[in-house]
Amino acid sequence: MTNRDYSVIHSLRGSVPDSAIQALSLILTHVYDLNDRVTAVSKKPPKTLSLDEITRGIQQTKKLNVSQFLGVLAQPQNAAIPEVTVLPDVNDTLSQDSGVVRLNGVLYVFDGDPEPGSWAAMTAAAAIRDTHANRSTYTAASYPRIFYFETDRNVFYLSDGTNWIYATGIIRDTQANIAGIQAAAPALGVNDANLLLEVTDYDHVIQWTGAAWTWGPGEIGSGYYQLYEDAPNSIGANAWALCNGAVVARLNADGTTTNVTLDDVTTARYLKGGLTSAGIAAASGLTTLQAATNQAALTGITIADHPSHTHDEASTLDTPDLFVEDLTATGKAGRTGGPSATLTHPETDPQHNHTQNAHDHGPNTLELANLRKRLYFRR
Repeated sequence: MTNRDYSVIHSLRGSVPDSAIQALSLILTHVYDLNDRVTAVSKKPPKTLSLDEITRGIQQTKKLNVSQFLGVLAQPQNAAIPEVTVLPDVNDTLSQDSGVVRLNGVLYVFDGDPEPGSWAAMTAAAAIRDTHANRSTYTAASYPRIFYFETDRNVFYLSDGTNWIYATGIIRDTQANIAGIQAAAPALGVNDANLLLEVTDYDHVIQWTGAAWTWGPGEIGSGYYQLYEDAPNSIGANAWALCNGAVVARLNADGTTTNVTLDDVTTARYLKGGLTSAGIAAASGLTTLQAATNQAALTGITIADHPSHTHDEASTLDTPDLFVEDLTATGKAGRTGGPSATLTHPETDPQHNHTQNAHDHGPNTLELANLRKRLYFRR
């Protein structure tokens, strides 16, 4: 081939299939080889077809036969959209996934899933663009497999041939407009399941279940606390609140709000975990200084007189006979002494006092090492 031929082939890359370029190169090779052979047997060389003439001939052919190729190219490749009088059978070579035919001026595309596949009419528009309110004016049955883009909500719906089904996209609006979004005709229902709504002023995403709102994917909701070095970096003005005792609105999963009174940590407090939540508990034990004093001196007391009693004189025995053996002698009985006068013993407890060692009782001022940050409530 000549340099001009190579230049023309190179210019075709990207505008025609590579298989067609390969076929052109193969044809040109055969053409020049045939010219060489004819020249060898004839003094008058035959006319050589130019690449432009060959290209025009191929473009005018509806089917490019590359049946000697392997793989998908083993089937006839359409160089133009075929005109048909009836929709091809699923076993027809035209019934390839995403294949297109024209029937009575209407384009049809073949969908191979689910097998064995089927033909469906196409419309000129890839997606209809209009407002949410106007979607009801487009009958889903008239636009099968066509997207509807709601320009005022930035969400896509897809026609399943019967209904418009939410497909993708996310609505972004404030909490005050949630009820209106739900009720605006066509009102949200089962065909809107999985619709996402970003509540911009609270920085939350909620999702429509088909019947109600709930927290969106990845959301952990509201009503929890977080420590920050500085104020949280959030787009929504109502996303976080510093715990200063104020009353604020908290977003609920259903899109409504509930007012809550925040704990006040203007005076720093320690957080404590438990099975239930409670407000700030007052400090327990002594909270003011308690000074101690000595006990007053005590006067001793007089103990009552000892009870009256007497002391008897001791008895004495007769002197035994030391010279006469009398083994039976027991001596004479002793004499009983007379009682003494009655005596009393008064006793007095000596005076004494009890002194308390003076010391003070007051609140414990010891504080453990700690790190203090700003406490915020997720609204």
